[in-house]
Amino acid sequence: MLQSVYGKVLRVEEDGVEVQIRDVALFLFAPLHFLRELRVGERKKFYTDFLLDDTGVHLFGFSEERERDLFRRLRQINGIGKKGALKLLQEGRGLLLRCIAEGDEDFLLELPGVGKKAVRKLVIEIREEAVSGKWGKWAEEEISFPQVFKEAHRALKILGLKEKESEKLLRIAQRNLSPPYTLESLVREALKSR
Repeated sequence: MLQSVYGKVLRVEEDGVEVQIRDVALFLFAPLHFLRELRVGERKKFYTDFLLDDTGVHLFGFSEERERDLFRRLRQINGIGKKGALKLLQEGRGLLLRCIAEGDEDFLLELPGVGKKAVRKLVIEIREEAVSGKWGKWAEEEISFPQVFKEAHRALKILGLKEKESEKLLRIAQRNLSPPYTLESLVREALKSR
């Protein structure tokens, strides 16, 4: 089994990256948040998952082993598959794990790649792992909101939004914006998503 590759980034596309390893170039499908970090010409280690199925040969690349393991775990859930698992990881694993841990099925349904039945299975099957198991500490590290999110949350409450709605809109704003986040940009984006 191919566990990882180390090579030079040749090209970054919207769904993956081309990596040169000696005289061979491989295309790795990868989550969007990881692709945003890559620079052409840099040398990088990719933790990989190799899949051979009736649609062909697929190679997926991730920044960390535990993200690859999360991808594998998501794929095991009936109704998600390789494309759905990759789409769920697009916005970042912290947000995904937080939604699973909180059982926020409504927000998970807004993410691309899964339907209602798959979301329900996802929450039921992975919730414990997302809270206290294999990914619990990782989720905490990834989703600790900086002060600006707390201020934006307070501002939305002052504007009359309920607690849950405010949190949901801030998650959407986080997904739609790129760091660094400002109070104004978060509130504006959250209200725009309302």
